[in-house]
Amino acid sequence: MPIIKKLKYKLWRHSHTPEEYARRIGVNAGNDFHIYGEVVWSTEPWLITVGDNVHITDGVRFETHDGGTLLFRKDVPDLEVTRPIVLGSNVYIGNCAIVMGGCSYSFVNWAMLFSRLNRDMLTPGLSADGLQSVRSASTRRRRAPCPA
Repeated sequence: MPIIKKLKYKLWRHSHTPEEYARRIGVNAGNDFHIYGEVVWSTEPWLITVGDNVHITDGVRFETHDGGTLLFRKDVPDLEVTRPIVLGSNVYIGNCAIVMGGCSYSFVNWAMLFSRLNRDMLTPGLSADGLQSVRSASTRRRRAPCPA
């Protein structure tokens, strides 16, 4: 990439919000979409669909492919395996989570920090680890006493 083009890109990126950047590179984003910090978008951001009221925090990675097909490029030069990512409405993705291609994450779900989302989460109200519901976790947090 020529130096002038790199400078223009950096200037544009720093003068716009992370949400505007995501839309510009091709992420299909709904309304009330929030990004807190740096997010790593895949090399195919147009395969990522984000619903309404979605919160994505710092360090999250979206990977629509893993690059493993490079091993077979000599035999099949046009081999490409990519899969879309779909985040429904009312979804929270915690710090440093990795969202893998082929993953659908429906409404009112959340992924805690350092989660790896590699399967569909279509049941409303569950966390990515499946251990607790959003409602029970939020109730428990409200009732927890403050440390002294």
